Amino acid sequence: MEGSLYKWANAIFGWQLKHVEIKNNELRYYKSKGGKLQGIIPLTGCNIEIIANEPLRIIIQLSDGSVLYLKCQSVSDKVKWVSALSIAQHKDKGMKKQEELSIEELPPVKEELARLFKSRILNNSAKLNSYVTQTWTLQGLLEAALSDFSEEFSKLGITSSALKENAESIKRYTMEIKVFFSFL
Repeated sequence: MEGSLYKWANAIFGWQLKHVEIKNNELRYYKSKGGKLQGIIPLTGCNIEIIANEPLRIIIQLSDGSVLYLKCQSVSDKVKWVSALSIAQHKDKGMKKQEELSIEELPPVKEELARLFKSRILNNSAKLNSYVTQTWTLQGLLEAALSDFSEEFSKLGITSSALKENAESIKRYTMEIKVFFSFL
């Protein structure tokens, strides 16, 4: 895998965009694509950490005790990079192509990604509760309007059954959302 990642340099230079590639069980980084190699980091025996409250950051604790800080440009990029790093971390140089690990064989990574997803949802739970409450209120107003104006609708030749079905759908969907998030 290869692409752009931010690498923490130090407090003076901060985050710097690098071209990064993973080959075998090593992470290599360059100032730019096709540029001069700036560093090689062996991934065997390292520990990959995902910080839940910093959704774009990856921390790699190397076997020599040093720490590498990386930052992705999006959460979907982070998922791809963590998968590739985890596979490289566990990859033996002598493995044949068909013996290579997949993300499904790395339960700690899947659990960490699930924890990251759950923390993002919980961080937005107040917004979710507000949304559900507003939707229920809207649904109640819609039902009240339907009952108040049912005679007028019939005079206009409009059946209120379709509108009632929509109101019921809103109620059902918001209930499903509320039930789903109550299990988190």
